[in-house]
Amino acid sequence: MVRLQDLKGQEVPKVNELLGTFLCNITNNATFTFLAQYGNSSESESGTWDFCKTVDSIDQPIPGRKHECPPQKGFGLVMMSGWVWPMFIVPGNYYFKFDATTKEGQRIYCLDTKIYLDYKAKDEEN
Repeated sequence: MVRLQDLKGQEVPKVNELLGTFLCNITNNATFTFLAQYGNSSESESGTWDFCKTVDSIDQPIPGRKHECPPQKGFGLVMMSGWVWPMFIVPGNYYFKFDATTKEGQRIYCLDTKIYLDYKAKDEEN
C-alpha cells in the first residue's frame, strides 16, 4: 500500500507493506540495500542499512509476538516508510531496487521496479 498526499513542497510520507511468508528465521545483522536511478541517467543513489532499523514493524500471527524484528519463520507483514520531496524529485521514469539479505547473504526479499512519478499541486491539476 502506498499513501501519497500533496503537501505543497513538503516531504510526502509513504507507507509500504510487503506481505508474504518467511521461509526461515532471520538472524540479527540482516541488511537492506536500495538503488534509485532516474531515467537513462548513469547517476544513482544507493546505500545499505541494517534491516531491522529500516522496517517500521513486522506483524506475524505468532502467539505473544508483537511487531518484532528480526522475523521468525512463517507468515508476515513488513511495514516500511519512505519519503518523497517534490522539490528534489522531477517527474519522469525511475528505477528502484530494494534488496534485503541475511548476514549470511541469503535473500529475504527483492523488489525491482520501474515507475513513472508525476505530481501536480492542486491548483495545477486543471
